[in-house]
Amino acid sequence: MPVFLNIVKHTPETCPVAHEGPRKIALELVEKTEALTKKHGVKVLGVWSVHNEQQECMHETYSLYDTPSLEAYEKLSLEPEFVAWYNIHAVENKVVLDVPDTIKLLTQAK
Repeated sequence: MPVFLNIVKHTPETCPVAHEGPRKIALELVEKTEALTKKHGVKVLGVWSVHNEQQECMHETYSLYDTPSLEAYEKLSLEPEFVAWYNIHAVENKVVLDVPDTIKLLTQAK
């Protein structure tokens, strides 16, 4: 099952702490995430936010999703609440490996 690292970054203009529109989008996403991930068979492994004090309102959020397939993650990402969230952020997604899978990959390399 692939694990996706989702990284989102916003600018001061789209900061949910400073602006009501983005805050509404963030709160709607938080409210519906559990039901939406369950709908697609995706498990949230964790969510962390970085609040950079040197750059006011330049925040990053890192989320880890354990998914049954790429298709399940894509369908989750196309839900309206996720689309709205991604529209106010720069978004990066990466498939990541844990240590046991990395060791397996290394030992099978030729």
